[in-house]
Amino acid sequence: MVAGMSCSVWSGKPLPIDVVKIPMAAPLKQAFDENVDRIRRERLPGELAYALKHN
Repeated sequence: MVAGMSCSVWSGKPLPIDVVKIPMAAPLKQAFDENVDRIRRERLPGELAYALKHN
């Protein structure tokens, strides 16, 4: 905090926080893989055609 300022909400004492682990690795990988495949199918042909015409 800036000198001379005070905070009425936080007393400066550590607050108890419950830490939980949420298994996200599998759902994130699945969503990533699905979107990579979709993007390859939908956008890659058009982007390749554009690159070939403009280079």
